Amino acid sequence: MANYKQGHETMKGLGTLAALTTAALSLPGIADAADGVQFDYRSSFYREQNIESDKLAGGSASRFDIDSHYFSAKAPIDDDSSVGVALNYETLSGASPWFVLPDANGAPVQVMTAATIEERRIEMSGNYTHRPTDIIEMDWSLGFSGEDDYRAVHAGYKASLTPNESDGRPGQTTWSLGGGISDDVLRPTEGASAAFPDRIAKARRDSWTAQGGVSQIFGRTTTGQFSALYTRQSGYLSDPYKEAFVDGNREQDNRPDDRRQYALMLRARQYFEKIRGALHLDYRFYEDDWNITAHTHEVSWLQRFGRAVRGTLGLRYYSQSQAYFYQPFYEQARNDALASSDYRLSPHAAISARMKFDWEVADWTFRAGIESYRSGTSFTLENTNVEHPGLVDFETYSFGITKQFGR
Repeated sequence: MANYKQGHETMKGLGTLAALTTAALSLPGIADAADGVQFDYRSSFYREQNIESDKLAGGSASRFDIDSHYFSAKAPIDDDSSVGVALNYETLSGASPWFVLPDANGAPVQVMTAATIEERRIEMSGNYTHRPTDIIEMDWSLGFSGEDDYRAVHAGYKASLTPNESDGRPGQTTWSLGGGISDDVLRPTEGASAAFPDRIAKARRDSWTAQGGVSQIFGRTTTGQFSALYTRQSGYLSDPYKEAFVDGNREQDNRPDDRRQYALMLRARQYFEKIRGALHLDYRFYEDDWNITAHTHEVSWLQRFGRAVRGTLGLRYYSQSQAYFYQPFYEQARNDALASSDYRLSPHAAISARMKFDWEVADWTFRAGIESYRSGTSFTLENTNVEHPGLVDFETYSFGITKQFGR
């Protein structure tokens, strides 16, 4: 099932392209640059909670379980260049929200698929980083991802400039600029078949992203960052596996074939030397031409325990409005024939809490973390009359190991 983990929030739809163009903020005393060869393994186990019985009109109450395994390696070529490769392998099983019906009282209830979905996805990528001068760094990346019914090829570029101060000292301001492109092809399971004659057999979509930003060091312990992101998607942007209930009939999910997305991000990092802890504050504003507006607020605390252990506690709040064409179900067809009852386009909010620990032993780092995510409409920033019955709650458990040579 293509894009089975497209995300529970609008910004996650920016996916790989956003990652290709995001500039990192280093925090003095907390993060050290890796030298030499580095190998990294990360795993995550994502578990959606079953849909509640009073919200279920048919299909399986079980939802997705997704297991991910990520491998990467990075090595220097010379003093000014390095290369990296990465492999991500995911397996998915469970049931997916299909369409929404009105119950006897007119309230929306969710029809799920059967719990027979079994998918595997592989993503491979590589990048080359080069510093032609002390103040310029450039990074090129190329990747491929594929599964039974979906494949994508993506590429990205990022450059950063850190001018020296007027007295020749290392600069405190870094300017960054980047972009990415992606070409996706979908071949949905049972497309144009006797069972699903209206489901597409093949479709294509393209996207490109541009991002710029500035990072500032304000002192030994304080940094900040501002960045702006623009993404344009075109082609088949509907979900071939979802339907909408329109005027008493089931119809294929049908969305506009063009989408323009805008995001602004602010980040602040404050390190407290005496207690060896750091406060992270993040805010992200998102808007697109489907009339979705979203706000993300995140606060986290990083704490060192001795020389070897670092702990992180984080809390995140997210709220979004709905797409202009979204409805749980349609009493009559829209004039533009658009129709989608996807919960990801519905008005909702979410609160997530996470905890993570890193343990450093010589050249090894061991990681473990957990995140709990809850969504609903009772704590949205805007008044919401009807909650989508398919909103998701989940937990994610993560583990990782990093090994460095020559540091």
